[in-house]
Amino acid sequence: MNRISLIIATIFVSFLFLPSCIEDDQYGEPLEVYGKGDNSRTKDIVPEEEEEEEEEENEDSQKFTELTGQYDGILYSPISPEETNDLEVTVKANENLTFDLALYDALIDGMKISGLDFKGIPSKHNEKNDSWSFSLKDLALSIEATKDGTTLPIEANVNVNGTVNQNGNLEFTVVIKEPSITLKYEGTQKK
Repeated sequence: MNRISLIIATIFVSFLFLPSCIEDDQYGEPLEVYGKGDNSRTKDIVPEEEEEEEEEENEDSQKFTELTGQYDGILYSPISPEETNDLEVTVKANENLTFDLALYDALIDGMKISGLDFKGIPSKHNEKNDSWSFSLKDLALSIEATKDGTTLPIEANVNVNGTVNQNGNLEFTVVIKEPSITLKYEGTQKK
């Protein structure tokens, strides 16, 4: 019994001296600093709503990247909509919710236009009809226009506007400001 009494007495004395040592600043800063700044022992509790928002963003990002692929459709000029050109367009939907859009050898009114390659077009999700709109303004672009065997390099200022939906329907307009050329495209994603 003497042994058990000695252990209990030792523990009791330890508890008496331990708080006084810390308060006397013998072991560093007082306890109050542990609740502040980088030394905080408590972590912010992340509400469950933020985790749900992240899951929704991941789902949106996954749905968005599924828009990547080849689209078959028609290209035409609003000036002469009856003259259409079958054209395959390449779309890449990036994880950062931007589009890369490429039209190779677009033919309109007997003129072949090369170099219509747009990267990083910002997009915005429209929940109402589950589509993505995209827009790019005043892009400086080097293109080539070929007509009757003559190729002219053109430094163009270009605007791009369009939408694509989860069903794989793509519509966009490319406006080249100088020389003034407007192209419209309507197509569907190849499965």
